[in-house]
Amino acid sequence: MTDHRATRRLAAILAADVVGYSRLMSDDEEGTLAALNRHRREEFNPLVDHHGGRIVKLMGDGTLVEFASVVDAVDCAVAIQQAVGSAATDADPRIVLRIGINLGDIIIDGDDIYGDGVNIAARLEQIAEPGGICVSGAAYDTARSNKNLKFQSLGEVRVKNIDRSILVYKVRTDSGEDLGKSKPRFNAPKQPDKTRTRTILSIWASLALIFLLSGAYFYHLHGGWGIQATDTVQKDREYQRSIVIFPFRNLNREADDDYLFAGINEDLLTEFSFSQNLLVIGSPTPNNAADGYNEERQIALELNAKYLLAGSIRRIGNTVRTNARLIESSSGATIWARAFEHPESDIAAVGRDISEKVIALLPGQKSRVVNATKRRVHFPDPKAYDLLLQGNVFFARFTPDAVRASREFYAQAIAIDPKYARPVANIAFTHALEIAFGWSAKPEQDLQKAEDYIKKALSIDMNTHQAHLAQGLLYRSQRRYKEALASFQKAMDIAPNSADAYAMVSLTHVFAGEPDKGLEAIEKAMVRNPDHPFFYLYTKAMALFHQDQFEAAVVYLQKALNKNSDFVQGRLVLASAFAHLDRTSEARWEFQEVLVRVPDFSLLQEQARAPYENSNDLGRYMHGLKISAGG
Repeated sequence: MTDHRATRRLAAILAADVVGYSRLMSDDEEGTLAALNRHRREEFNPLVDHHGGRIVKLMGDGTLVEFASVVDAVDCAVAIQQAVGSAATDADPRIVLRIGINLGDIIIDGDDIYGDGVNIAARLEQIAEPGGICVSGAAYDTARSNKNLKFQSLGEVRVKNIDRSILVYKVRTDSGEDLGKSKPRFNAPKQPDKTRTRTILSIWASLALIFLLSGAYFYHLHGGWGIQATDTVQKDREYQRSIVIFPFRNLNREADDDYLFAGINEDLLTEFSFSQNLLVIGSPTPNNAADGYNEERQIALELNAKYLLAGSIRRIGNTVRTNARLIESSSGATIWARAFEHPESDIAAVGRDISEKVIALLPGQKSRVVNATKRRVHFPDPKAYDLLLQGNVFFARFTPDAVRASREFYAQAIAIDPKYARPVANIAFTHALEIAFGWSAKPEQDLQKAEDYIKKALSIDMNTHQAHLAQGLLYRSQRRYKEALASFQKAMDIAPNSADAYAMVSLTHVFAGEPDKGLEAIEKAMVRNPDHPFFYLYTKAMALFHQDQFEAAVVYLQKALNKNSDFVQGRLVLASAFAHLDRTSEARWEFQEVLVRVPDFSLLQEQARAPYENSNDLGRYMHGLKISAGG
């Protein structure tokens, strides 16, 4: 008998495919094929050859490439994405790719290759953002030597048909450019303005929903800080005591530390949010790290804040060193500055220690120190705290799979530290969120789990305001609006500066048929978080939509989708708004984008899910959706 023993070798595998290919083909088959062939002929194939790769096979819009070197594979991927981006123009838009790279064992079969090494590369490509690159942990270990690139850890990810978790990293350039979030533009309906253009996201944008759902701070976008002052905003800004909290800069700049230092910043802002008589404003990370605190001061002045808090964080061995500085915005004078050192085992205390020192210096705030000590009776096991932060990274992606994956980390944190209320409340919120957005296959079971975890969190600590937010979300999904608002009010009684609570109150008013009150509440949220996370923009758009201000709603929905292109609910409302404006082609395009992300989407299921009190409001929403669906 002949021995058919397979030939194997170690190789770097690059998998690439075209974003939104089915929709592009549906819109313009000949034009799409021409653009794809041009891209391969002018960009992809020459760059693969230049970097020593071998194109194994083409699979429709997909391509599989083998490299002998991981470094060559990553360099090639970066060159391809940069070439595609620089070549694209409005007159001649280009194909947009996702790319995944893995280093692994492959099976050789003639000119073809198979095996887990190939499968993992293909799964990584699916995780990558449009225009982006994701690499496995095995590939990262080699590629990290490239000083021209940075890598952002996305943590361990479970992928289909692979029996183990895969450590995933996103590739960034040395200048901080985020290779991703570009939008496929070929043959897309022309938009009325440039709000669909992707901005480069910093790590503060990657966790946009953590503060919304767990009382923590959002990662933010770089960009302008201007805010249109409404009457409601002006009233909030008339507080005599106001402070802007800037994310402390990570001086290590190691990808592995991103989530940890982000968690410290989250906790810092959360600690300040408990202050009763202080307007606390979150802020984006300034762009220039070399100009002292001039940029921070300018932002604080634009936000009409009396004080600003800024600083830096550095890991030195097993110690975390934090430098904090309190500055008066108008004069630029340093009121207080101090360096803190915490062992890694006490890292969860960083935010508490800094906030207590600073708040005690502010007028009328000294009693806060005593209250804080009574409120915070438990400090978590450091391993449990680390797992909570890793779970938050997944949660912030705001997709069904990622939100469910976050539960695994929260569950591990609880197993290590059963008296830690935050991960318990976060698990409750994941189940409540699945119900609210129609992700749950078994809503009755998720409802019971959410209620059980809420009770458990509050039995550990009645002041866990995240649990009250989760309870409010459950009530809203059940159309129990008064009870929902009461739960959100409990959260605000504990954390008066929780911007998320105001945002959730706003959307509850909208569903209850009170868009005017919804606008008032969302303005208060936007004052406290002036970078306006995508969910805030969506919420304001919802209030405007139900005031029949469809043009204004479109503007805010487009901004929301620029920050989170996979937010399906935002696309649905945008499709409906376009339909009401008789912009039917754009409405149908947005609806097709929903079907790409949710192939089994059903208008009937959406009508049953949307928690409207008023049948006229539901009718307004569904009428536009039916038009966008071709009905």
